[in-house]
Amino acid sequence: NPLIEQLAQKTKTYWEERLNQGFGYSSEFFTDPDCTATAMKVLLGERKVNLHPNLLLQNFNGEYVETYAGERLASVSCNIHTLDTLKRFPKNSKIQPAFKQIHQWLAKIACSKKGNEPIFIDKWHFSPIYPISRAIIAFEGIDDQLAQKCVDWLIKNQFNDGGFGYFNKSSVEESAFAIHALCYFARHKHTIPLSVFERSASFIFNAPILPKEPFWMGKVLYCPVLV
Repeated sequence: NPLIEQLAQKTKTYWEERLNQGFGYSSEFFTDPDCTATAMKVLLGERKVNLHPNLLLQNFNGEYVETYAGERLASVSCNIHTLDTLKRFPKNSKIQPAFKQIHQWLAKIACSKKGNEPIFIDKWHFSPIYPISRAIIAFEGIDDQLAQKCVDWLIKNQFNDGGFGYFNKSSVEESAFAIHALCYFARHKHTIPLSVFERSASFIFNAPILPKEPFWMGKVLYCPVLV
């Protein structure tokens, strides 16, 4: 796809400008494992550069990956993205212990949730649908039981209009996250009722073209176009 190729090439160019040391919030900001893991996943898929998994573990503290040194609250999505990218590398004695520990840390958080409580919440995004949907993609193939738990939560919380949203109404962004994850799960030979996709298609194809919801969290909620 020409558009994907263009974006992958842009990612590769930025990566090289950073001297293959990772990505950060902006070209002038220091690198972090969340941005780095997401970029590495793109570059691995496009086979654009030679990558080493140790780059993802520079902020590993023995239990989980810290987005920034000394942060007060760990980021769930950062660890989900790190796990998702690490699973795409051949396992070796250096990365396997960290991979296992991050997996266990995330699973412990998920297992502590009860009833209809969100399985994951994250400090970078206002909606739990963001980390839950990313967790489905990360855990598929390494912990299908936990991935299925996330899938079941999304399906249970789908609205009658076919969309998804955590604040009593469907939104474009939350629905896109959920549908992307459910499609990924189904394409990997897991069963999801067809009605879930039929209803979600009805919502997404009739939704506004551009998302307007400010879900991302900094000092205030905002809507970052480039993210």
